[in-house]
Formats: sequence, C-alpha cells, structure tokens
Amino acid sequence: MAVIPRTDTVRCIEDRARALQGWRDEVWLERLRVQRYGLKGHYDHHFDWSSNRGGWGRVSSFMVWVDDDNGELSGGGTEFPLLRPRNDTRWCAFIECEEQNFDGGAGKTTSNDENTGKPSSVEFRPIPGNAVYWENFRSDGSGKGYQETWHAGLPVLKGVKVGLNIWSWGRID
Repeated sequence: MAVIPRTDTVRCIEDRARALQGWRDEVWLERLRVQRYGLKGHYDHHFDWSSNRGGWGRVSSFMVWVDDDNGELSGGGTEFPLLRPRNDTRWCAFIECEEQNFDGGAGKTTSNDENTGKPSSVEFRPIPGNAVYWENFRSDGSGKGYQETWHAGLPVLKGVKVGLNIWSWGRID
C-alpha cells in the first residue's frame, strides 16, 4: 500500500469524494492510498470503521478500482459476507451472480446459503472506473459501526488488481 502525493489530480478526486458526502457538515479525508495485488494477493476480512475517538471516526469508505491488468484480471473482488444481494439481475454487471459468470468460469461466483438456497454474500467485481461506497457508522447516534461492512479483498486468481482507498473522518455521534 502506498500513500499518494496530493497533486492537483488527487485533490480533484478528493473534492469529488467529499461532494458525494455533501450532507455531512464536517468531513475530512485521509491521504489516499493505492494498493497493487498480484497473483493470490488479498486482504483479509476487516472493518474500516476503526475506533470512535471522542465522537469522531472513519465515517465512510470508498473502494475504487483503478486497473485490471488490461482485462486479464480474474478474482480479486471485494466481498461483503454479511450483505445479501437483491433479487435483481441488473446488479450482475457489478457483482458476482450465480446465473451469470462474466469471466468464463475462472472467477468466484456467489455461494448459496444451505438453508435458503439464496446467495449468502455480495462480491463486487473489480471493474476499473467503478467504486463501492459505504457508511461505516449507524446514523442513530449510538456510535456503533455497521456489522454489514465486514469485508475482504478476495485473492487475485490471474493478473494484477490496482485499487484506491478513500476514507473519510467525521462526527459519528
């Protein structure tokens, strides 16, 4: 993982990330970080929310996919095992779906829950130019993080994945 220098281009990206969160009175971005994952590269399951420090914390996260090794990437999705996908095939352009496998069978498809037969997690496909955004803390003033944000960068099966993390700090109480 590498911290990116604050060039004019990086400041533009930061401004756009802040604008998306425009409903917040105060939000600060951590320095942007980029990571490169080669074969079998991954990041184990974790939360981004860190700790609540005096009513402040990492309120939101973006995972932005920057490069996919010229289309040679297989695997490397971002999995949220506690989220359940909607029954809407339009999402299959962005998440792995049982009914449609976009990489000829080389990538992971969503597994099914043994009891219900429904998909048991959501895996976002690493498509350059796309991003996933999520809030880390509940909006009820409790200061508690969303358990559903437990996520992982799954292993790269072929090629190289380059991603960008954008984390925001703000009031959580």
